Amino acid sequence: MLDSSDKDANYFLFTASGEPVRFMIDDPVVKIFFRMVRGFVMRPDIGVEAMAEFILKFMSEYPGLSRDIILKQLCAEYGGNVLAKWEQTHPPGMETMIESQAKNFSNVYGPLLRMSADIVVQIFFSRGAH
Repeated sequence: MLDSSDKDANYFLFTASGEPVRFMIDDPVVKIFFRMVRGFVMRPDIGVEAMAEFILKFMSEYPGLSRDIILKQLCAEYGGNVLAKWEQTHPPGMETMIESQAKNFSNVYGPLLRMSADIVVQIFFSRGAH
């Protein structure tokens, strides 16, 4: 579930007793990809699997949560057993689609971003030196 009043949380999960658990992502690139996928999920049958595999990988062992609790919540929120086919081909622990996309983005654009930052720093200091 998404709580729009909490801008830092990427998602909210609930324990069996109903206690909310904030799902947070620190890596900014991974956060961007997760939030893009989460946005697609708002449309029927798009992105649920990608979002679910990421949440399951990082939150299944969290105190008060389990794979079953998380799957039950996601199925209640997005309808039926939306993850049945996905679970057959994605064993727990493998790299998720979100991780893979974020890594690919960083590999391609990371050097460009660093180079752009270096240019900005050079321009800034060259103007300040005059």
